[in-house]
Amino acid sequence: MKCFLLSHSIRRVPARPGARAKTPGCPEAKAPGHSGAKVSARPGVKTLFAALFLASGLALVSCDDALVDSETYGSLEGVVRDDSTTAPIAMAAVTTNPATEAIVTDSDGKFSLKEIPTGSYSISVKKSGYERTSVSVAVRENRTTHATILVPQEKEEEDPEASATVNITNWWNETSGDSVHVHVGYRIENTGSVNIAEYDITFRIENPGGEFFHNEEGSDLQAGRSKTGEFEKYIRNEEAGQVEVDNLWYSREE
Repeated sequence: MKCFLLSHSIRRVPARPGARAKTPGCPEAKAPGHSGAKVSARPGVKTLFAALFLASGLALVSCDDALVDSETYGSLEGVVRDDSTTAPIAMAAVTTNPATEAIVTDSDGKFSLKEIPTGSYSISVKKSGYERTSVSVAVRENRTTHATILVPQEKEEEDPEASATVNITNWWNETSGDSVHVHVGYRIENTGSVNIAEYDITFRIENPGGEFFHNEEGSDLQAGRSKTGEFEKYIRNEEAGQVEVDNLWYSREE
């Protein structure tokens, strides 16, 4: 960013009889509404002009860049493990708040988020058969934060039972220029005998360029009832070849 500072100083010069008031570096003042009319110097006029210019400082700052991008970035890596056995948990849905992107753990229970804005994050892990678990971390500039998240298994509940299923009802690609978006419709059904308080669905989308994940959340799904939903996901410049439900997590109403 290049800046320029222009400033003027006023030096008081004794007025000659009949001399016109003139400000250094400025055109001669003209009477409003009268083209070419010159203003005669009167006692106190020069002093008034000088005071006004000095009060304002006559400073002008011009910058090439109106905005300065001060955002900084770091990375986050972690592993999700069973709380009792410490075994890695694969295919667990991982989300953050503030939101970054939806991801799932690999076969070793690991996940990573590269080049995300620095700051404090809450990481949530959801996996069927395990309790929803959240931890707080801080991401620092040009550093990688490492997190190990221990997730306890859900306690076995006696009847009544909670269960749910998700089906993809339709999906299609939309291409605009070099960008491709996939549109997905789905239905979730509470197939159990108790109400579901909240649920989280992770979708996996595959195209020749790789894998993409998307999360859909909801609440208050009564027993025997279903809900429909849809979403749109940007998948860069190649069409999706497959869309599937990767993970479903839900909790029963107490």
